[in-house]
Amino acid sequence: MKGKNNIILILILLLQTLVCSSQGTTNTIKSNNNYKVLLPKIEILIDSAINHNAMIKHREKEVLAKKNDGRRWKNYWTRNFGVRGEGVYGTFNKFSSNESDITNPVNSLATVNQYNYNVGVYFRIPVEDILNQKKREGRAKIEIEQAEDFLEYEKQMIRERVIRVYHELILHQNSLEILTVNLEGSEIQSKMIELEYQNGVLELNEYARMKNIITTIKIEYEKGKSRFFTSKLILENIIGFKLN
Repeated sequence: MKGKNNIILILILLLQTLVCSSQGTTNTIKSNNNYKVLLPKIEILIDSAINHNAMIKHREKEVLAKKNDGRRWKNYWTRNFGVRGEGVYGTFNKFSSNESDITNPVNSLATVNQYNYNVGVYFRIPVEDILNQKKREGRAKIEIEQAEDFLEYEKQMIRERVIRVYHELILHQNSLEILTVNLEGSEIQSKMIELEYQNGVLELNEYARMKNIITTIKIEYEKGKSRFFTSKLILENIIGFKLN
Protein backbone atom coordinates (compact mmCIF):
# COMPACT_ATOMS: atom_id res chain seq x y z
CA MET A 1 0.00 0.00 0.00
CA LYS A 2 2.87 2.32 0.80
CA GLY A 3 4.42 1.73 -2.64
CA LYS A 4 1.08 2.47 -4.28
CA ASN A 5 0.83 5.77 -2.39
CA ASN A 6 4.34 6.71 -3.48
CA ILE A 7 3.37 6.19 -7.12
CA ILE A 8 0.29 8.37 -6.62
CA LEU A 9 2.44 11.04 -4.96
CA ILE A 10 4.89 11.04 -7.89
CA LEU A 11 2.07 11.37 -10.41
CA ILE A 12 0.52 14.27 -8.49
CA LEU A 13 3.87 16.09 -8.26
CA LEU A 14 4.44 15.65 -12.00
CA LEU A 15 0.99 17.07 -12.70
CA GLN A 16 1.71 20.03 -10.46
CA THR A 17 5.02 20.68 -12.27
CA LEU A 18 3.25 20.70 -15.64
CA VAL A 19 0.65 23.17 -14.37
CA CYS A 20 3.33 25.51 -13.05
CA SER A 21 5.47 25.38 -16.20
CA SER A 22 2.49 26.15 -18.44
CA GLN A 23 1.95 29.55 -16.80
CA GLY A 24 3.61 32.40 -18.80
CA THR A 25 4.32 35.94 -17.66
CA THR A 26 2.01 38.29 -19.61
CA ASN A 27 0.10 41.53 -19.13
CA THR A 28 -3.15 39.56 -18.82
CA ILE A 29 -4.34 38.31 -15.45
CA LYS A 30 -6.04 34.92 -15.40
CA SER A 31 -7.19 33.19 -12.27
CA ASN A 32 -9.35 30.14 -11.82
CA ASN A 33 -12.26 32.61 -12.15
CA ASN A 34 -10.86 34.03 -15.43
CA TYR A 35 -10.12 37.53 -14.11
CA LYS A 36 -8.15 39.52 -16.65
CA VAL A 37 -7.26 43.07 -17.67
CA LEU A 38 -5.57 44.43 -20.78
CA LEU A 39 -3.40 47.51 -20.19
CA PRO A 40 -3.04 50.17 -22.93
CA LYS A 41 0.23 52.05 -23.35
CA ILE A 42 1.00 54.25 -20.39
CA GLU A 43 1.11 57.39 -22.61
CA ILE A 44 -2.56 56.81 -23.51
CA LEU A 45 -3.46 56.49 -19.82
CA ILE A 46 -1.59 59.69 -18.91
CA ASP A 47 -3.29 61.73 -21.66
CA SER A 48 -6.69 60.40 -20.64
CA ALA A 49 -6.05 61.17 -16.97
CA ILE A 50 -5.02 64.76 -17.77
CA ASN A 51 -8.11 65.31 -19.93
CA HIS A 52 -10.37 63.75 -17.29
CA ASN A 53 -9.00 65.49 -14.20
CA ALA A 54 -11.24 68.23 -12.75
CA MET A 55 -8.35 70.17 -11.18
CA ILE A 56 -6.59 70.38 -14.56
CA LYS A 57 -9.75 71.87 -16.08
CA HIS A 58 -9.91 74.37 -13.22
CA ARG A 59 -6.28 75.39 -13.74
CA GLU A 60 -6.84 75.81 -17.50
CA LYS A 61 -9.78 78.14 -16.84
CA GLU A 62 -7.66 80.05 -14.33
CA VAL A 63 -4.93 80.58 -16.95
CA LEU A 64 -7.54 81.82 -19.44
CA ALA A 65 -8.96 84.22 -16.85
CA LYS A 66 -5.50 85.61 -16.03
CA LYS A 67 -4.77 86.16 -19.72
CA ASN A 68 -8.04 88.06 -20.10
CA ASP A 69 -7.11 90.19 -17.08
CA GLY A 70 -3.71 90.81 -18.65
CA ARG A 71 -5.27 92.12 -21.86
CA ARG A 72 -7.58 94.34 -19.81
CA TRP A 73 -4.70 95.90 -17.90
CA LYS A 74 -2.70 96.31 -21.10
CA ASN A 75 -5.51 98.39 -22.57
CA TYR A 76 -6.28 100.17 -19.31
CA TRP A 77 -4.82 103.46 -20.55
CA THR A 78 -7.46 103.73 -23.30
CA ARG A 79 -10.07 104.68 -20.71
CA ASN A 80 -8.55 108.19 -20.80
CA PHE A 81 -9.72 108.68 -24.40
CA GLY A 82 -13.27 108.62 -25.64
CA VAL A 83 -16.26 110.18 -27.28
CA ARG A 84 -19.09 111.47 -25.15
CA GLY A 85 -22.57 112.37 -26.31
CA GLU A 86 -25.80 113.38 -24.66
CA GLY A 87 -29.33 113.94 -25.89
CA VAL A 88 -32.29 115.42 -24.02
CA TYR A 89 -35.87 115.91 -25.16
CA GLY A 90 -38.32 118.01 -23.17
CA THR A 91 -40.03 121.31 -22.56
CA PHE A 92 -37.73 124.30 -22.30
CA ASN A 93 -38.30 127.95 -21.40
CA LYS A 94 -36.78 130.15 -24.08
CA PHE A 95 -35.99 133.73 -23.15
CA SER A 96 -35.32 136.31 -25.85
CA SER A 97 -34.74 140.09 -25.93
CA ASN A 98 -35.32 142.45 -28.85
CA GLU A 99 -32.95 145.38 -28.50
CA SER A 100 -33.62 146.99 -31.87
CA ASP A 101 -35.33 149.74 -30.02
CA ILE A 102 -32.64 151.01 -27.73
CA THR A 103 -34.93 153.13 -25.66
CA ASN A 104 -37.64 150.49 -25.20
CA PRO A 105 -36.19 146.92 -25.53
CA VAL A 106 -38.74 144.11 -25.68
CA ASN A 107 -38.21 140.94 -23.60
CA SER A 108 -40.18 137.78 -24.19
CA LEU A 109 -40.45 134.28 -22.62
CA ALA A 110 -41.66 131.32 -24.64
CA THR A 111 -42.15 127.62 -23.84
CA VAL A 112 -41.05 125.15 -26.55
CA ASN A 113 -40.74 121.36 -26.90
CA GLN A 114 -37.47 120.36 -28.53
CA TYR A 115 -34.62 117.81 -28.61
CA ASN A 116 -31.17 119.01 -27.51
CA TYR A 117 -27.97 117.02 -27.95
CA ASN A 118 -24.23 117.48 -27.77
CA VAL A 119 -21.26 115.36 -28.91
CA GLY A 120 -17.64 115.77 -27.91
CA VAL A 121 -14.26 114.06 -27.60
CA TYR A 122 -12.48 113.92 -24.26
CA PHE A 123 -8.83 113.27 -23.39
CA ARG A 124 -7.33 112.92 -19.92
CA ILE A 125 -3.74 112.44 -18.79
CA PRO A 126 -3.83 111.10 -15.20
CA VAL A 127 -0.26 110.99 -13.87
CA GLU A 128 -0.96 107.97 -11.64
CA ASP A 129 -2.08 105.84 -14.59
CA ILE A 130 1.03 106.74 -16.57
CA LEU A 131 3.35 105.88 -13.67
CA ASN A 132 1.62 102.58 -12.78
CA GLN A 133 0.84 101.23 -16.25
CA LYS A 134 4.08 99.24 -16.53
CA LYS A 135 3.61 97.89 -13.02
CA ARG A 136 0.10 96.70 -13.85
CA GLU A 137 1.26 94.98 -17.01
CA GLY A 138 4.20 93.38 -15.18
CA ARG A 139 1.99 92.09 -12.38
CA ALA A 140 -0.52 90.68 -14.88
CA LYS A 141 2.32 88.87 -16.68
CA ILE A 142 3.56 87.35 -13.42
CA GLU A 143 0.06 86.17 -12.49
CA ILE A 144 -0.30 84.49 -15.90
CA GLU A 145 3.04 82.72 -15.46
CA GLN A 146 2.04 81.59 -11.96
CA ALA A 147 -1.25 80.17 -13.26
CA GLU A 148 0.61 78.34 -16.04
CA ASP A 149 3.10 76.96 -13.51
CA PHE A 150 0.26 75.66 -11.32
CA LEU A 151 -1.28 74.01 -14.39
CA GLU A 152 1.98 72.31 -15.31
CA TYR A 153 2.47 71.23 -11.69
CA GLU A 154 -0.96 69.58 -11.64
CA LYS A 155 -0.17 67.79 -14.90
CA GLN A 156 3.13 66.55 -13.47
CA MET A 157 1.36 65.22 -10.38
CA ILE A 158 -1.15 63.37 -12.58
CA ARG A 159 1.68 61.86 -14.65
CA GLU A 160 3.48 60.64 -11.55
CA ARG A 161 0.30 59.20 -10.04
CA VAL A 162 -0.62 57.33 -13.23
CA ILE A 163 2.91 55.92 -13.50
CA ARG A 164 2.86 54.80 -9.88
CA VAL A 165 -0.61 53.18 -10.00
CA TYR A 166 0.12 51.67 -13.42
CA HIS A 167 3.20 49.84 -12.15
CA GLU A 168 1.44 48.89 -8.91
CA LEU A 169 -1.26 47.28 -11.03
CA ILE A 170 1.35 45.36 -13.03
CA LEU A 171 3.00 44.25 -9.77
CA HIS A 172 -0.29 43.05 -8.31
CA GLN A 173 -1.13 41.44 -11.63
CA ASN A 174 2.09 39.42 -11.66
CA SER A 175 1.69 38.60 -7.97
CA LEU A 176 -1.86 37.39 -8.56
CA GLU A 177 -0.62 35.19 -11.37
CA ILE A 178 1.92 33.57 -9.03
CA LEU A 179 -0.69 33.23 -6.29
CA THR A 180 -3.04 31.61 -8.82
CA VAL A 181 -0.41 28.99 -9.63
CA ASN A 182 0.14 28.41 -5.91
CA LEU A 183 -3.60 28.07 -5.38
CA GLU A 184 -3.90 25.50 -8.15
CA GLY A 185 -0.95 23.60 -6.67
CA SER A 186 -2.49 23.73 -3.21
CA GLU A 187 -5.69 22.20 -4.55
CA ILE A 188 -3.68 19.27 -5.90
CA GLN A 189 -1.77 19.02 -2.61
CA SER A 190 -5.05 19.07 -0.70
CA LYS A 191 -6.27 16.02 -2.63
CA MET A 192 -2.94 14.31 -2.05
CA ILE A 193 -3.04 15.03 1.69
CA GLU A 194 -6.59 13.79 2.00
CA LEU A 195 -5.61 10.56 0.23
CA GLU A 196 -2.53 10.03 2.39
CA TYR A 197 -4.46 10.76 5.57
CA GLN A 198 -7.25 8.39 4.67
CA ASN A 199 -4.67 5.65 3.90
CA GLY A 200 -2.89 6.22 7.20
CA VAL A 201 0.30 7.60 5.66
CA LEU A 202 0.01 11.00 7.37
CA GLU A 203 -0.37 11.47 11.09
CA LEU A 204 -2.99 13.86 12.41
CA ASN A 205 -0.47 16.54 13.43
CA GLU A 206 1.18 16.55 10.00
CA TYR A 207 -2.24 16.53 8.32
CA ALA A 208 -3.32 19.60 10.36
CA ARG A 209 -0.05 21.40 9.59
CA MET A 210 -0.40 20.83 5.83
CA LYS A 211 -4.04 21.89 5.86
CA ASN A 212 -3.04 25.10 7.64
CA ILE A 213 -0.44 25.81 4.93
CA ILE A 214 -3.06 25.30 2.22
CA THR A 215 -5.47 27.60 4.03
CA THR A 216 -2.75 30.27 4.23
CA ILE A 217 -2.20 29.97 0.46
CA LYS A 218 -5.92 30.51 -0.15
CA ILE A 219 -5.94 33.57 2.13
CA GLU A 220 -2.91 35.06 0.36
CA TYR A 221 -4.64 34.49 -2.97
CA GLU A 222 -7.72 36.42 -1.80
CA LYS A 223 -5.51 39.24 -0.50
CA GLY A 224 -3.67 39.38 -3.81
CA LYS A 225 -6.94 39.47 -5.73
CA SER A 226 -8.16 42.32 -3.51
CA ARG A 227 -4.96 44.34 -4.08
CA PHE A 228 -5.23 43.77 -7.81
CA PHE A 229 -8.84 44.93 -8.10
CA THR A 230 -8.20 47.90 -5.81
CA SER A 231 -5.34 49.10 -8.05
CA LYS A 232 -7.49 48.49 -11.12
CA LEU A 233 -10.38 50.56 -9.78
CA ILE A 234 -8.06 53.39 -8.70
CA LEU A 235 -6.48 53.54 -12.16
CA GLU A 236 -9.90 53.49 -13.84
CA ASN A 237 -11.03 56.37 -11.61
CA ILE A 238 -7.95 58.40 -12.58
CA ILE A 239 -8.12 57.81 -16.35
CA GLY A 240 -11.91 58.05 -16.63
CA PHE A 241 -12.70 54.80 -18.47
CA LYS A 242 -12.98 51.09 -17.79
CA LEU A 243 -10.13 48.67 -18.41
CA ASN A 244 -11.09 45.44 -20.14
